[in-house]
Amino acid sequence: MDLDFTVLIACYHGDKIDRFNDAIDSIIKNTLKPKEIILVQDGPVNKEMSLYIERLASDGVVTLIKIDNNQGLTNALNLGLKSVTTKYVLRVDSDDINSETRFFEQMHELSLGYDVVGSAINEYDDNNNFLSKKIMPQSHEEIARYLKHRNPINHMTVGFDVSKVRMVGGYPSLSLREDYGLWIKLISSNCNFKNSSESWVSVIRNEEMYKRRGGVKHIISELKLQRLLVKNKVNNIFESLLIGIVRISLICLPAFLMK
Repeated sequence: MDLDFTVLIACYHGDKIDRFNDAIDSIIKNTLKPKEIILVQDGPVNKEMSLYIERLASDGVVTLIKIDNNQGLTNALNLGLKSVTTKYVLRVDSDDINSETRFFEQMHELSLGYDVVGSAINEYDDNNNFLSKKIMPQSHEEIARYLKHRNPINHMTVGFDVSKVRMVGGYPSLSLREDYGLWIKLISSNCNFKNSSESWVSVIRNEEMYKRRGGVKHIISELKLQRLLVKNKVNNIFESLLIGIVRISLICLPAFLMK
C-alpha cells in the first residue's frame, strides 16, 4: 500500500479557532501520519487565529501558504495543490473532525486503484447533538448516476490521485460548487470513484449553513454547473434544464424550508 500522502486544508476569516484547533488535532492524532500538511490561509484572519497558525508553521506541524487577500476556496485549493509532492491528497476542512482511522482506511481504498475516494459523514448541531448520517452512493456506477443531479462526494472526506486532478486542470472556476465541478471533469476523464459507507468525518450543520446556501450568487453558480454538466456530456441540455429549475427552486427557499 502506497502510504505517501499530503493533507490539504484551507482556512479563512470566517473560521472559528476552537473548531479549527479540533480539526488540526484530528489530523495529528490519526493512526496514519501524512508526509505533509499543507495549510492555505486565504486572506487575513483574526489575531488569535493568526498566532495559532504561525505557531503551527514554526513548529513544523504545517507548511503554510499565505494569500494576502481572500480569493475563495477554489483559488486556495488550486494554489495548495501546486505545492503537493506526493501521489495522493486527502482533503480536510478547517471546521470538521476526522476519525482517528480515516487516513489509514482511505489510503487503503486508494491503494486498490481508485482515483477518488470519499465517505459518509456524521452530522451534529451546535450543541454536539447527533443529527444524522449522510451516506453517499458507494460504487462508481452509482456515483456516476447520482452525479447527474446531485453532488456525489462529501468534499470534506475526499482523497484523490493528484496527477488525475492536475490532468483536468484542478478545481474549476465554479464558486461554491468547485468540488462538484471537479467530480464532473474527473468522471468525464474516466477516473474511478468510490465512497465508503463508514463516516470518516464529523461536521456541524446549523441554520447559518443553510442561509449561506441561498442567494443570487448560488443561482449564478448553479447555472454554470449545469452548463458544465452539458459540456462534459454528463447530461443533455433538456436534463440540465429540468434539474437546474428544481435545484434553483430549492436555492430560493427560506433557510428553514431548505433545511
